[in-house]
Amino acid sequence: MEEHLNEIDGEMHSSKNFFSVPISLFQIDKIVDFDLYLRIKDKEPVLYRAKSLPIYENDISRLKERGIETLYVHSDNKREYKRYLETHLKNILSDKNVPVQKRTDILYTVTTQAVKEMLEDTRSGELLPRSRNLVETTLDFIFHEPTAFQCMLKVTNFDYYTHTHSVNVGIFSVFLAKEINFLEEELLRFGMASLLHDIGKCRVDPKIVNFPGKLSEEQFEQMKKHPEYGYEILTQEHGLKDTLQLDVVRHHHEKLTGNGYPDKLRGNEISIYARVSAIVDIFDALTTRRSYKNAFSSFDAFKLMKDKMSDELDQEIFKKFVLLMSVKKQPFSPS
Repeated sequence: MEEHLNEIDGEMHSSKNFFSVPISLFQIDKIVDFDLYLRIKDKEPVLYRAKSLPIYENDISRLKERGIETLYVHSDNKREYKRYLETHLKNILSDKNVPVQKRTDILYTVTTQAVKEMLEDTRSGELLPRSRNLVETTLDFIFHEPTAFQCMLKVTNFDYYTHTHSVNVGIFSVFLAKEINFLEEELLRFGMASLLHDIGKCRVDPKIVNFPGKLSEEQFEQMKKHPEYGYEILTQEHGLKDTLQLDVVRHHHEKLTGNGYPDKLRGNEISIYARVSAIVDIFDALTTRRSYKNAFSSFDAFKLMKDKMSDELDQEIFKKFVLLMSVKKQPFSPS
């Protein structure tokens, strides 16, 4: 995760506690909630613009005339900076002056930071609106950037944390759902559900969630409750009634054989939405590193899923996912 933060923040000057930010990321006439600093050559950064003041177009023009392409933010304001990026994410992602890979980096990092905060405070009234805004912005980016998928593969974090796993599953579930022709309205609701699919883990003992090894039978029984917990959080605390979203959160661990949980659904009892999220969820779990195991390569993960789980997973969806994740695939493009 931190390596992606650094890519977006620019070079971190540890002795001075500042990080650099390309001026291209600042939105014209928008207020920033953090001080901005200017650094000339190797001198200490000096205050350029105090917080709560907007950046104007002539400010950017003057900086460029002086050959200045970056400003600096104090590391104490990293959280405020990430919030600024999230607030203006749609505009930043649509700015063709910013390289597409940089915009993809920003999308992934901002989404990861946001989901981390949402999982830490699931009672927040921002939970559903914030997740909706993130997914809407992601979908807009996907529809307008033919290379979005390839760029996203380059920035995905393969160290396992609940929030990074949630983002990986959320983003790649949307790519897969788009590939199998979900309606645009379904993509938004499905993307929100995929992003929040593991929200119930916040009610599981953190010692179990972060256990550095194979869970005992008793621990696993506790872990298996997270889909129900997630369903309860969304229905009881947030009043969510969307059946598609609740279905994904509750049933992403169901198996076609009926051996899944929590409701032991079988075959056609499992919706296409839960089938898609189940496949992406398993793949990401296999291909991310844990403290006690190395990650599977994509090839080995797919082989295991095909050899050991073929009767548990929808094979038509699985084949489409394998094709989607293939390095030989042509650039992802809107239909």
